[in-house]
Amino acid sequence: MRILLVEDEKGLSGYIAKGLKNGYAVDAVYDGEEVLFEYEVNEYDLIVLDLNLPKKDGLEVLRRIREKNADIKTPKKQDRKAHFFDPVFPLFWA
Repeated sequence: MRILLVEDEKGLSGYIAKGLKNGYAVDAVYDGEEVLFEYEVNEYDLIVLDLNLPKKDGLEVLRRIREKNADIKTPKKQDRKAHFFDPVFPLFWA
């Protein structure tokens, strides 16, 4: 499984990526423009997307990805609340 981790705080991103790399291939990016580039050139099974990103916010990134792939599965609005006890809560699956 290949995961794209999108988190602009590099310390937090590194911490999450370290945990995920125990069983998965993980690419980490730090802003909205990088997400769109990586999505174009690679295939991902899961994208963990921060909503507050520099350059393009997470919702804009999600809107653009949905324009390219309407079959993206996303949690319902009420599922987007913070999950403090979950190690990773994906915003959408690629």
